[in-house]
Parts: sequence; structure tokens; C-alpha cells
Amino acid sequence: MENYAQFKALYDFLDGGVNACSRLNYWGSNNSNLQLDSLEKRGKKRTLLPIDELFLTMARLRVNIPEKVLSDWYKISVSEVSRIFITWVNFMFTRFMQLPIWASKKTVEKTMPDCFKFDYPFTRVILDCTEIFIEKPSCFRAQSATYSSYKSHNTAKGLVGISPQGAVTFVSDLFGGHASDRQIVVSSGILDLLEPGDSVMADRGFEIQDLLVSKKASLNIPPFMRCKDQLDPDEEDETRQIASVRIHVERAIERIKNFNILRQIILNTMAEDINKIWKVCAILTNFKGPLVL
Repeated sequence: MENYAQFKALYDFLDGGVNACSRLNYWGSNNSNLQLDSLEKRGKKRTLLPIDELFLTMARLRVNIPEKVLSDWYKISVSEVSRIFITWVNFMFTRFMQLPIWASKKTVEKTMPDCFKFDYPFTRVILDCTEIFIEKPSCFRAQSATYSSYKSHNTAKGLVGISPQGAVTFVSDLFGGHASDRQIVVSSGILDLLEPGDSVMADRGFEIQDLLVSKKASLNIPPFMRCKDQLDPDEEDETRQIASVRIHVERAIERIKNFNILRQIILNTMAEDINKIWKVCAILTNFKGPLVL
């Protein structure tokens, strides 16, 4: 959130006009039957106003302020900070997953920037993967599945797709860092969203042309060296041209990782929540507006 107006817009969206934020069933409570149509929140009365709880959660996500520091600021216990944070992450995740972020072909065409319109007019989505450092799991099988040779560390790996304008229109679940880009594309479900005539832009690592054939879609990636010492002049021009527009997905990922909670090594104690945190951070970047004008 860049200003209070954006923060308030987020709160109002989550609240839904039905005071949903005031009637949350907090993580760890025994009010499992609490419904949103209840007149008021049950259980122990909360110390903070709902909008302050959201601010606390955003501070944890965006700046990665330790729970102990937040507990001192708000004069509440560390355990209550933890309950508030997990509750609001789950709440935001539930609300965000109801949003149809995959842009229709008509919307993509209407908002397409000139840098795509002239050279890559059929681009529907730009793809890239990113990795988040995680603590080494105790299970040997999990250690193998999450070890990334690229990062020389155990990681969780996610796929991000953006529209040519730069909005995040697809975010996958997190996979083990050992998974290839191709494996993640297959398992993520993005292939089911493509339509005939769509063009997918990606880096060289996405060798998925055969997967797009049945969708009558095409793949636009930089040319390979193919055992040559250097690229032909035309191939060099094509590589630079694609890179000049494909870089926007890297900028979108940088926006996601500006939520500093994703820059730390995620502890095993957070493993249950990291996928929701990842997706919440990704969707929150769309509140910042388009990357490409």
C-alpha cells in the first residue's frame, strides 16, 4: 500500500460491506461454528480495532517486523500477534481467491501497451518462476524435493503470470525448488486458461511449445545458441527485443518480493502458511497499479 487511500480501499474490499472484518473467527479459537451472519464476534474481546489488525498484518508482510516488536508496539502478547496475523492472512487468501484475476482476451487487447501492440500483439501472458528460501526440512524426501541446484539451497518455487500491462493475472501454488519450470507449468493449471491464438512469452528455460499445441497457442522465447559460438545478428536483435518487454515479469516478481516476509528464510514452523502468504503478497501487488503505461 502506497498511501492510506489504498489501504482503506483494501480494508473496504475485505469488509465487503457486511462488517466481515469485525466478525472474524480467529485462528486458535474454539468458535468453529461462527458464521459471518452473526451479529457480533464471539469469544474473547479483541484489544485492537479490525483496521489496526489489518495494519499489523500488512506491517508483518511488507516490512517483516518481528512479532515481538509488534507485540511491544501494540501492547499485546506475542501469541496474540501471531493469532491476528494468521487469521488475517487466511481471511485475505479466502477473499483474494474469489477474484477472477485471469484477464479476458478482450481486456488484454484493450489494455495492451504500444511496446507489445506493434511487435507482440497476441501476447496473453508473460511467465516466469521465482524461488523463496526455506529452512531445510527434517524429512529426507522433502529435502530432496525442495533442494534447488540453481540456488544451492532448499527453496519453494512459484510460477507468476502477468498481462502485457503488468498486472498479476496468474500465481501458482508453491512447489519444491527441485521442480523444473516445465513441471510447474503442467501442474499449475495455467494451460487450462489459454485459448486458441494466444501467445505465451517466457524465458529460454520454458521449453513448453509441445504443451501449447493442443491449445493452438504459441510460445515466444529468445532463440537458442544451438551449439553455435554466437547468435546471428537477427537472433541477437530478437533476443534484445523480447528481453525489453519480458523484463516486466521480473519487475512484477520484484514487487512481490518487496514484501520482505518473502525475503527471509522461511522457517519450518511457517510451512503450513507460506503458500497463502505467497499468494496474498502476489495479489496485493495489483493494488499498486499497472507496471507498463
